Amino acid sequence: MKTQILRLEKENIFAMTYGVKNKFQIIIGQNRPLDFETYYILYPKKTNIYKLSTEGVEFKKSIGKIQFEPKFIAKLDSIIDFSNNENVFNDFFKNDILSIWEPSEPQKYFLNKERGKFMILRVYKIIEHIPISQINDKSENNRNPISNIYLPFDLNISHPVIPDKEFDELKKKIISLIKQNDKSLKVINNKKKDVIKLPINVSVDEVEIEETLINELFKTKSLSEIENELKSLSSRDAIQVNTSTYKRDPRILFFAKKRAEGKCDLCNNYSPIQKNNNDYYLETHHVLPMKEGGRDEIKNISALCPNCHKILHFDKNKDKMKELLINNLKKKYKK
Repeated sequence: MKTQILRLEKENIFAMTYGVKNKFQIIIGQNRPLDFETYYILYPKKTNIYKLSTEGVEFKKSIGKIQFEPKFIAKLDSIIDFSNNENVFNDFFKNDILSIWEPSEPQKYFLNKERGKFMILRVYKIIEHIPISQINDKSENNRNPISNIYLPFDLNISHPVIPDKEFDELKKKIISLIKQNDKSLKVINNKKKDVIKLPINVSVDEVEIEETLINELFKTKSLSEIENELKSLSSRDAIQVNTSTYKRDPRILFFAKKRAEGKCDLCNNYSPIQKNNNDYYLETHHVLPMKEGGRDEIKNISALCPNCHKILHFDKNKDKMKELLINNLKKKYKK
């Protein structure tokens, strides 16, 4: 895995990973082109030489005390070659793109150049944080924004920061704004659509969607009523909606969590996370994955704490852990 450190202003990184007032940044100016094959670990520079806008100053204050952790990586989605003129940057600012900087500041990347290159990045959250000790910071002294790094482990990707549809819309908006001022722009896209393969077969918003479904269900039916309904159903195969999403019955998700009563079906401990209503946070997991032919039924569903859920997906001993989970389910739910 080819991995490099990409140093940006701290404000830049937070705008790309957490957003500014529900707006995300996906574009940077870069004199040294990035490549499509590399995973870039986002890491803040020690100094900031660009002037923040009023919005940027407020944003800097809001993130000032947040301890930065290297838990995001980026892949290059596309390169935009454009004619350098101030109208592009003014239009960006008016449309909340690069708006944490004064409009003239991003143009400094391309000082005295007729043409410049924008990099559009797709940012992903990783499951394990990269230890800061692994990051060689020597090149910071010569202000080199990119440096090589060797990681003795593979990066496990959790999910993209921005969902696909929202990302595509933002990218189109950026290209459209540039095109208004430069009809000669060129866009070079990453042709490998499967550059990042997400290890868990879920969408970015699955947890929120699942919680909403469960809450709505709990308002109308008791646990015993749902259990009787599910037992009366015939065994059902997975219904594949597309290449990465399977239709799941919210009653089964609800039943697994309520049946567990806050305790993980693998480690038998209460979840380390408690929600605002004091319920213990658990995640549902099909013992035999639906993509491998597992059925969406109560015999094949478990409720896990977040740590055990990750173990069953990524740990080198996950097969042994799966056997333990099956045995636990048999003991806990004999009926």
